[in-house]
Amino acid sequence: MKINQDTVNGIIENAKEAKRIYGGLKLDDHFNMCFHLRPTSKGITIVSTLSDAPMSGKDVPQEKLEETLLVLNENLKRICGDDTKKALDILNGIGYKERGTRTSDLEENIQAGFIKGLLSKQPDYEGIEFVASELALTQGSRFDVVGFKDGVLYIFELKKGRTFKAMKQVADYVKLVEENESAFRKILSVYPNRAIDSFTDVKGVAVMEYAMNTTNKLREEAEKNDVGLWYYEPALCFRKR
Repeated sequence: MKINQDTVNGIIENAKEAKRIYGGLKLDDHFNMCFHLRPTSKGITIVSTLSDAPMSGKDVPQEKLEETLLVLNENLKRICGDDTKKALDILNGIGYKERGTRTSDLEENIQAGFIKGLLSKQPDYEGIEFVASELALTQGSRFDVVGFKDGVLYIFELKKGRTFKAMKQVADYVKLVEENESAFRKILSVYPNRAIDSFTDVKGVAVMEYAMNTTNKLREEAEKNDVGLWYYEPALCFRKR
């Protein structure tokens, strides 16, 4: 599938400006655990990975990016504090929406948690660095999460349950990158969260919920499509203080 060059040019233009502004600001050390940037062909989105507004985005034009980032940074301690209502009031005032309990919202919670796992360098994530979320160069292909490690570009597709269709979907994403390698290289070389000068390989990974009675069929389907398969285990954990 060929991509639209106007879309590529638009993303590159916004990515360059986002990288320049984001890299020039002195933000709180924890800022990138709460927000990341997503340049699109139309502008720049500041995406939340906060539990109160997972994957909720605030679209801003280039000229408003610095101002919005500074407002978020100034309020970061209150946004991440003990008072959920106060956090939501601040986020809603800036333009972020609280997520509900619909299926799509559950998927966004999974996605936000996955990104924070990459950013916090948890051992299960194998040292893969976070690069981008919802990277889209065509209308029908949107990469949930993009990662990078040792010259390898990782395309992650996250599912709330288990499905065989994910393997073919991920394989198609890998093919899309390979067929449009030059465009992806240009975009990723100026990406604001984690710029990538070059990559030598592309790997697709389907991520889905683990089941106690999971069979080998999912693994066999992954191998047939030459993609990786990761599982997550939803858990409710308690910590006493």
